[in-house]
Amino acid sequence: MKVAVILLCAFAAVQGRSVQPFEEVSLVPWLVHLRTAKAADGGLLGSCVGSVYNERWIISSASCLRDSRFIWIRFNAPNVYQPELVIESNRVHLHPEYNAETGENDIGLLDLNRDVVFSETIQAISVAAIDAEAPTSGKVCGYGELENGNAGEQLQCIDVQLEESGDLLIGTAENKASRYDLGAALVADDQLFGVLVSPGNEENDGAFLKVTGYADWIASVISPEESPEEVQVADPVEVADIIQVADAIEVADPVEVVDVIIMPEPVQIADNIVFY
Repeated sequence: MKVAVILLCAFAAVQGRSVQPFEEVSLVPWLVHLRTAKAADGGLLGSCVGSVYNERWIISSASCLRDSRFIWIRFNAPNVYQPELVIESNRVHLHPEYNAETGENDIGLLDLNRDVVFSETIQAISVAAIDAEAPTSGKVCGYGELENGNAGEQLQCIDVQLEESGDLLIGTAENKASRYDLGAALVADDQLFGVLVSPGNEENDGAFLKVTGYADWIASVISPEESPEEVQVADPVEVADIIQVADAIEVADPVEVVDVIIMPEPVQIADNIVFY
């Protein structure tokens, strides 16, 4: 499958005139910040973005979710360090025909392994119908990249103009998409049309994969008949070996540590749900 294009930036003070600070943006209760721990990165913590598909599932890009040993899902997080709710999961479903080299079928789902209670600040986003007309403009929200190359911390949104080109939505804006916003939703008319699969480069400002063509695959994954072979689940013992909960301030993205990943001490707020 081809991909689509868009722009995103980190902070209004750093990147842009067209960026809307979170205080000026309509609530985006479907957006989640994803903190990933990947074994292949030798202890680095990564950042990307996803969207709430329903009470149990998060939709994002495969490039965001792949190789993750553990993922922290942060709900209602205008600042990544001040979310309303954090859930941990390691149940990742990548599209079976995802190709990391070509970027084809760059879409994935994350099973929360429990149901989230919806509220005014935590809700699902509607996915555009298969036959929905491609939008000519849209919005994308994420955390961007700082001038020093680290991941941004403050939620920002930007409007983009779009041009359809086959399976692509080509976007135009003032700032390039960030590598830390992979999986971010392209939203138009309050519907999800695409997920960010490539940051901006010399050829374009970013790329979105249209999700409308993946309705059948999504339905097959979230149905009770899903195949266990499609699930990439980290070994709980190995995860315990590389993750340590401690009284510490969470480090910025990405931060290399030795042998462990240090997270703040969790606070229990409900059965099976902890807040960092």
